Amino acid sequence: MMARKFVLAKRINGKPELSDFQLVEESLPELADGGITFNFRFMISHFENLLEILVKAEWLSMDPFIRIALSSIEIGQTIPGAQVARYDSYRTNVEAWNM
Repeated sequence: MMARKFVLAKRINGKPELSDFQLVEESLPELADGGITFNFRFMISHFENLLEILVKAEWLSMDPFIRIALSSIEIGQTIPGAQVARYDSYRTNVEAWNM
């Protein structure tokens, strides 16, 4: 499966321009049995390597904080941001659920 993402093409000097960003495609690996670590501190030890989820971004957020974040990422790295996504598919690690 192919995915698209925005990366930083060059350092922004003044007002952001379309040429400062690049939309690139990358190949996603097949979903594995488990592999995702939830970012909720109290859940990490309970859910690590149990579930891998594929979602499709429907809306991307371009918040003002991204301007600050762009100063700390390298050219070619993915632009950070939030999204509203639609669930596509998942795989679970059945043995891990039966601890």
